[in-house]
Amino acid sequence: IVNNTHDPSTPLDNAKKLAALSPGARLLTVNGWGHGSSAASTCAREAIQSYLVDGKLPAQGATCAADKPLFPENKPKKKNKPAGK
Repeated sequence: IVNNTHDPSTPLDNAKKLAALSPGARLLTVNGWGHGSSAASTCAREAIQSYLVDGKLPAQGATCAADKPLFPENKPKKKNKPAGK
C-alpha cells in the first residue's frame, strides 16, 4: 500500500487501517502532497517497480520523500532598471 501524507482523496489514516487489516501488507508512506504517490517520488516509483517486477516488499515502516516541495522556494528576482537610466 502506498499513500501520501497529505492526500485529500485518500487520507493516510485510511491506508494505515487497510494495512492493519491486510495480512502481510506493508505501507510505504510518501512525505508529499496530492493524490498519486508515485508521480511525486522517485523513491516510491522504484519501490513500486521492485514489488511489481521482483515481488520485493518495502521494509516495515518505510518512507519516501517527495522529489520536489509542493511550493518551490520563492527567490526574489533582480529588478531590471529602465533603459537609459
